[in-house]
Amino acid sequence: KRSIIYADQKNYIIEYAHLFYYFLINALQILVLILSKNFYLYLIIKLIFTIIENKTITYFANANYPYLKEREIDKLDKNTINDIKTKVKALLLHKVGSFIVLGTDNILISKFFGVVKVGLYANYYLIISSVNKLFGQAIQTLIPSIGNLAVTENKEKNFDIFKKIRFINFWIGTFTACSIAILMKDFIAIWVGKEFILDELVLIVLVINYFQDIMRNTYVNFFTANGIYYENRFVPIAESIVNIAASIVLLKIFGLAGVFMGTIVSSLCLWAYSFPKYLYHGLFEKSYKKYAFSILHYLALFLIILFVTYYVSQLIKFDNTYLTLTIKALYCLITPNIIIMTIFNKSENYRYMIKLLLKKAKLSNSKRN
Repeated sequence: KRSIIYADQKNYIIEYAHLFYYFLINALQILVLILSKNFYLYLIIKLIFTIIENKTITYFANANYPYLKEREIDKLDKNTINDIKTKVKALLLHKVGSFIVLGTDNILISKFFGVVKVGLYANYYLIISSVNKLFGQAIQTLIPSIGNLAVTENKEKNFDIFKKIRFINFWIGTFTACSIAILMKDFIAIWVGKEFILDELVLIVLVINYFQDIMRNTYVNFFTANGIYYENRFVPIAESIVNIAASIVLLKIFGLAGVFMGTIVSSLCLWAYSFPKYLYHGLFEKSYKKYAFSILHYLALFLIILFVTYYVSQLIKFDNTYLTLTIKALYCLITPNIIIMTIFNKSENYRYMIKLLLKKAKLSNSKRN
């Protein structure tokens, strides 16, 4: 039922429903923990509200797409069924690979550094994953539009939209990555205490890994929208194996930071193989040379902006930690964005993004009025 709403490009309905029930779930769970301290009730509330959310989505889908309730339906032809089976099997490998890549860090940290380090990392992960989820969802909502674009427009038009979305991802990724790098230490100190702060190298590696994760959203979304699962079905498995091996080797050299360096190294399976072969060259029919230049160009710009803004921000120091955090937050809002605007203000991608923001602003104002 959710799938047909996504396919009809009405993602906002699902997001609004999820946000509403997510707020209710958290409010009730907090209340239950405070009043009863009963973990079973805590879990039951989530179960009940998840069912209610699904029922709400089902009701909307049935009301707006009444043909879903029809009993007399035509069977799919064998070719279509086989195609679905093939892609679902390939997608399963992708999911298994992703699960291993994302799920092994805590195991390795607890094995080689102890559960205390897992707890320290959990604070950082909570913040970074929340930021990633917030901005990642905004880009994921474009998948149905990308799929529609794939069947209605030519390769050049698809590639043009790809470049524009990638640029938006770069801007979001650079701004948020710089903000995380600059604000994390002071935020952790205020939130849970200075004794929970990790080494500077760990933070920088986590931020670089976060940036590459945000940037790959564009590529993964075009993979998803164009159904490119089977062709690179074994790549996620290779990525997971490289991740474990590289993390074990690098943690012995760099300590805790090495675990996350291993994740960055494993992502090269996608950046150096899948993305250029199946998307840039295979789908868009562009040269590997252009792909390499575009990737290195964005990476170099990000690293320069990150290290310049980060080390300048170290000069911002006050006796009051709250004041330091506030001034640094203002610095993050201004400095990385001005640098990006200065570099790209004459580019087509920049003009497209500004036009898109102005359009959204006008739409919001007209709704208020």
